[in-house]
Amino acid sequence: FHLEGSHIKQGNSTEHFGLIKGSKREKKWIIDEAQWDDWSAYAELNQMVENWRISSLGLKIGETLLLGLDGDWLQDEACLKAKLKFCQIDLSKLDYFTSMQSFVSKWWPKGILNARGEFNWNLLAPTPFDGCQLTLTADVSHFTLRNCPFKILNPFQVNIKPHHHLSLGNTQIEFSEQAYIDLKQFEYQL
Repeated sequence: FHLEGSHIKQGNSTEHFGLIKGSKREKKWIIDEAQWDDWSAYAELNQMVENWRISSLGLKIGETLLLGLDGDWLQDEACLKAKLKFCQIDLSKLDYFTSMQSFVSKWWPKGILNARGEFNWNLLAPTPFDGCQLTLTADVSHFTLRNCPFKILNPFQVNIKPHHHLSLGNTQIEFSEQAYIDLKQFEYQL
C-alpha cells in the first residue's frame, strides 16, 4: 500500500502533508514509512485476537524527539503498553509541544536527554497527556537551565503520571567541582 497527500486541510487549519507506505501479509503489517508534516514513523505490527503486538515502532518528531519501542496496543481499552528501547529528546526544542511551552519559557532547558523504560498511554483520557504514564531511567548531556550548566553524575529516574505530574529522583547534580546536590526526589506539576 502507498497513500500520499499534500495540501491536506480541514476547515480553517493549515495545510499538511501526509504519507503512509508499507505492506501486509496475513496478519502482519509492515509500515515502511508514515509521515504527517514533520512527524515520521515506521512499524512492524502483528494482529492478534484481542490486541496488536508491536514488534518495533520508531518515531521522529521534528528535531525534538526520536524514539523506538515495542509492546502491545490493547484495542478494547484504547491503550498502548510498551517498553521504550530508546528515547532521545533535545530539551532546547521542547517548546514544539504546546504543553511544554510554559516550562521552556520559564527554565530555558538545553541538553540531550536519553531514556529507556516503561510506557503506558490511555487514549480514552480527556487529553493525550492525561493518559500518559512513563517510568524511565535517563541521563542528560550538556544540560543547562536558565543558562546555568549542570552535570548529571549518574542516570536518574523519571516518572510522568496522568494529570501533568513529573517527578525525578536518585541522582547527583554537579554545579562545580566544589558543589553538588544529591537529589532524592523532585516534583513538578506541568
